[in-house]
Amino acid sequence: MKTKAFTLIELLVVIAIIAILAAILFPVFAQVREKARQTACMSNEKQIGTATAMYVQDADETYPMAWGITGAWYNILDPYIKTTGAAGESNYYNATIKGIWHCPSDSTTQGVSYAANAMVTGGGAEAWGAVYPAKTLAAIDAPANCAFAAELVPGYNADGTIGNNETDFARWGTGEIPSHPTSDTDPLNLQYYHDWLHTDMTGKKPGVDACPDSIKLAWLGSACKMIAYRHFHTAAGSGQTNVVFCDGHVKSMRFGQMHVSNWVPEQLTPAQITQYDN
Repeated sequence: MKTKAFTLIELLVVIAIIAILAAILFPVFAQVREKARQTACMSNEKQIGTATAMYVQDADETYPMAWGITGAWYNILDPYIKTTGAAGESNYYNATIKGIWHCPSDSTTQGVSYAANAMVTGGGAEAWGAVYPAKTLAAIDAPANCAFAAELVPGYNADGTIGNNETDFARWGTGEIPSHPTSDTDPLNLQYYHDWLHTDMTGKKPGVDACPDSIKLAWLGSACKMIAYRHFHTAAGSGQTNVVFCDGHVKSMRFGQMHVSNWVPEQLTPAQITQYDN
């Protein structure tokens, strides 16, 4: 019995069909993998939010210090999570750190992937000459709308190596930002946060790549502390970041979706919302 073999044309057609299907499916597979990483990152932040809620109840309804003699905010919260060892360990900046404090989509694989909202957390110590007190739960006008922490773009040295994973984003009233009146709702402060939320430095290296003048931090060598929109990020500047809010819930937010009111604990006036909250 004679069997019919594939002709060269038929074989090429089959190969072409397989190539077309692969071209269609590979991006889908990549998106599925990234979605899984994003979900794991959200789970990390949910546990951080739960740990924060427990800490707040143990600390007379006061949020933790972002940095100080007792360590960073993740050192303070880690005993409530018990994922990376005792508070105060130096491995938070170790290149091998994994688990709750590192986002699976953070390709730097070095240090903590999240930074706190400096307008909520405190910082400093009397021994260091200044203390910036943390907010109490009662001082947050809308805990479900006010961010507690988000993903961070690390700072870089001039040679392109990672210099620091900042504990918190910029705080006004401390000399950190270009104009720093002490009032939380001063127009200069609101304009800073408006410009900050409309700048995407994901995929860049603050400290090597120039930050816009309006958000440069002189004490960082004119670098800036930026949110990482690392999930589904494209060269066009679109991407998503996971945000844990002061009430403990977590939400994925696109670049350009957040407003100044998501970072200022006090409620803005209608005029301020019209001018800055867009």
